[in-house]
Amino acid sequence: MEKASLIISIVSLVVAVLAIIVSIVIYKKQRKYEEACALERKQEKCQEIKNRKEARRMANASPLARLAGVTKELEEDIYLDKQLGKR
Repeated sequence: MEKASLIISIVSLVVAVLAIIVSIVIYKKQRKYEEACALERKQEKCQEIKNRKEARRMANASPLARLAGVTKELEEDIYLDKQLGKR
């Protein structure tokens, strides 16, 4: 009976240690994944800003658009076309 009790205690200890190790591994992987997602979102935001600046530059380069006062509309059209891959 004492042997069975000792074996059960050792198995319980091993399971508890494994549970802690698995929890730490999962936490580290989740944190790494979240950091990768945050970096990707930051890169997407930077690309969006670059695309908007390029669209603004292209819209302002058009003298007809400036005369007609439609640079904002043209800027948005250029940006959306770029997002769709048309430019």
